[in-house]
Amino acid sequence: MKRFKMNATDKEQRIEAADVLKGIALIGILLINMPNFYSPASYYDDNLLDGSRMNYVANGLVDVVVGRTGYALLAILFGFGFMKMFQRTYERQVSFTPFYVRRITVLLLVGAIHALFIWHGDMICDVQLLCFDHAIFSRSKERSVISVGNRNI
Repeated sequence: MKRFKMNATDKEQRIEAADVLKGIALIGILLINMPNFYSPASYYDDNLLDGSRMNYVANGLVDVVVGRTGYALLAILFGFGFMKMFQRTYERQVSFTPFYVRRITVLLLVGAIHALFIWHGDMICDVQLLCFDHAIFSRSKERSVISVGNRNI
């Protein structure tokens, strides 16, 4: 297989619905993390501020509806992006794994710099480490994936 540089997707190949969903997911994650940007909210329990049950329920609903949904949606879109990259390399008859591993490595370095110097709540490193697992097991047989999973239980 030949090696090539992956270019950005052309406008006619982009899926606008995926871009809109990415934007919604990122806004949700931004909103759920906003208290950590301007206050020491991550250092105390929400119940210490206002002991009311309503405050506890409201914080829980915001966390589930906005935050967890944003994280889940972003995870689904990462998988979708992986499949689109795989499809593009397959159509061009290019080896996918070296390209994918390079991309994961660069994003892991960016995430490490971001986590060390900008914000402690970064998820990029976690996601990229899981992507390495994905790259390792993407071509594995079902039995080998199950056997490795059973050892880790």
